Amino acid sequence: MDWEKTYLEHLPRIERIARSVARKRGMLNPDEIEEFVQVVRMALFVDDYAVLRKFEGRSSLWTYLTTVIVRLFCRYQVERWGRWRASAEAKRLGMTAV
Repeated sequence: MDWEKTYLEHLPRIERIARSVARKRGMLNPDEIEEFVQVVRMALFVDDYAVLRKFEGRSSLWTYLTTVIVRLFCRYQVERWGRWRASAEAKRLGMTAV
């Protein structure tokens, strides 16, 4: 399968999925949403379309891409904000403090 052709052919739909995920999952302003869309475009493009080549056909391409994009969004949020962890003091004080 020609993944470059598939990528370019379906790019508008990929971007639509990315915008939808960003709006639903996070409190991002329009500039941050567009930044995330660019992150998705690059993630699907790098390493000769490696993410697309991993598609095995066990679901529709759109279900697969939606799952990939949701995971990319989680990684994007962690990169921006870091992982939240309760402090040692809060753990000592109990669940209410956490």
